[in-house]
Amino acid sequence: MKCFRFLPLAAMMVFFIISCGRSPVVIEGAGAAGSGTAGEAAAVISRPAWPGTTEEVLACHAERLLSLMTLKEKCSQVLFMPLNGSSLPEEEAAVLRAFKPGGIILFKFNIPATLKKVKLFTAAVSTAVSAEGVHVAPFIAVDHEGGIVQRFRDLITILPPPSGAAETMTPEEARTLYLSSAGELKDAGISMNLGPVLEPLTAETGKLLAGRSFSADPDIAAAYGGVFIAAMNGKGVLAVAKHFPGSGGADPHALSSVIDIGAEEFASLVYPFREAVEKYGLRGVMMSHAYVDGVPALMSAGLIEGMLRKDMRFTGLVISDDLIMSGLSKSYSMEDAVVMAVAAGCDMVIYSGGRPAALRDSLFKAVQEGRLPLPRLNQAVRRILIEKLRLQAAG
Repeated sequence: MKCFRFLPLAAMMVFFIISCGRSPVVIEGAGAAGSGTAGEAAAVISRPAWPGTTEEVLACHAERLLSLMTLKEKCSQVLFMPLNGSSLPEEEAAVLRAFKPGGIILFKFNIPATLKKVKLFTAAVSTAVSAEGVHVAPFIAVDHEGGIVQRFRDLITILPPPSGAAETMTPEEARTLYLSSAGELKDAGISMNLGPVLEPLTAETGKLLAGRSFSADPDIAAAYGGVFIAAMNGKGVLAVAKHFPGSGGADPHALSSVIDIGAEEFASLVYPFREAVEKYGLRGVMMSHAYVDGVPALMSAGLIEGMLRKDMRFTGLVISDDLIMSGLSKSYSMEDAVVMAVAAGCDMVIYSGGRPAALRDSLFKAVQEGRLPLPRLNQAVRRILIEKLRLQAAG
């Protein structure tokens, strides 16, 4: 298949017209990518103008964008970056323009006082990130599970605890609620929801996940978690199910956790994730810090490439839980952890402790030294771009 044809239009404006199958895709750009090659002209993801977007079209468009990126831009694309407050001063906007992270994670202190200000803030962040180089907007992510995990206070609908939704609502009632919530997130400029907690509640996780998990029954957790995922995705907000394969018996914010259970119990633990992939269109999974067979899950190629990719046939994004948590940071430097997570199969890494340039430089150096194969990094960025294009196509 002939994927690409190049058509220059005028000075400072380039159209790359990509012919993927029968569906033309236009990528607009201005200027050059600076330190890149001549082929690395700037490009911006325009809203794809095709009905019934196919995986082939998304992959072809993503491949072209990938070819325009410098190595440093690729390294930035796999990172989530925190912000300092609920406004965007020029000095922080300049950092975003220079760094161009693949994702921005917002916490409660980042949410402005009014919904109008939230929209202006998220729009300003997105504009700053996509202003230069290969113009790819970031995911803007929040944890919006319901119950005790709400970032927006009363600016949008306050969701009940997931366990309460499962106990008091039918799946159809829950679907209506989550569709409404997804629409509110989308309207506020949020493109990724770091939820739901899809793992079933266990005796070990009762203290950590009480109320946050839908149920101790894997079937109920799968059904209501699946409704949550489908509703978010259906409104153009990428749902990220967590924490795969489970959280274990300790709070990762403070302690290392271990999952050491039999095969049957382990199968029940991951059953909701399997169901979400097969029945509910799951496109995002967050890996936990829990140690399985002596390795943190977010650094386990066996769990990511083996169980998720090969066994469950999951094709979406794999994202690490926050590397800053003590359950991991007591044993690994952040510079080593980010490389090990991506090398093992994580497509994106969350680190809310700042220092994004140091993490990007660690990835850059690891590629140059061969510790992180460039094809693995390209694979991660390709998946990120595909999911961003999918959201663009959804409108």
